Amino acid sequence: RWVRYAFNNANLAPNGEALFIYDTSNHYTIVLNLKKRLTHRDGYMMDLLTRQSYLFQFNGANSSVNLSYTGVVYDLVPGDYLIIRHNIDYIPDRVYTTSSSILAASSNTPLTAT
Repeated sequence: RWVRYAFNNANLAPNGEALFIYDTSNHYTIVLNLKKRLTHRDGYMMDLLTRQSYLFQFNGANSSVNLSYTGVVYDLVPGDYLIIRHNIDYIPDRVYTTSSSILAASSNTPLTAT
């Protein structure tokens, strides 16, 4: 099932960076930073297939050291999931997942697509 995912406020270069999205079959697509994504700010918006794992890589950005952004998955139903991965050099200080404006418990173990 396809769902929409949008995010903005990424701490990247002022002009934004192209986002390369790789799936588990090593297919990729490029998403540009455009206006009016996730309300009225510059950001990224894409359709992703549920029950899949994706690798997000920003072209030319130093996102392997410090990366933060605010994102929303639209119309995710019980039993569906998305795993979004980033190549990072350090263990993150914190990762938050919210559901309907309520902070959900974070996972103590890495998630896998299996």
